[in-house]
Amino acid sequence: MKMLVRRREVAALFTIACMISVAVLALFSGSCGRKGAKLSPEEICYMNQRSIDGAIKAYKEEKGEYPKSLEDLKKVPYLAGTMGSCPEGGKYIWIPGDPPQVKCSKHGIPK
Repeated sequence: MKMLVRRREVAALFTIACMISVAVLALFSGSCGRKGAKLSPEEICYMNQRSIDGAIKAYKEEKGEYPKSLEDLKKVPYLAGTMGSCPEGGKYIWIPGDPPQVKCSKHGIPK
């Protein structure tokens, strides 16, 4: 049992590290790799959706089941801060499933 808990902790920390890496890459992507080009609002929205996807996976690792809604994710302190919002005002829509997904009302699901 102790080993199982430890594996979940490691998996959750790994997922958080991945989400932080994505955020850091996004922060600096405007100054390198694309000749100073900034991310479009659509790209930012997709990146936020991928972060939410990572949070869904971390929740599953910790709780043993998928969250039922975005609100479930927001109740977990270390996941709540990982979820951005659409820069153009789109709303993230919860799509139940195995695993669940999130879709933006303006940009859809990431390509």
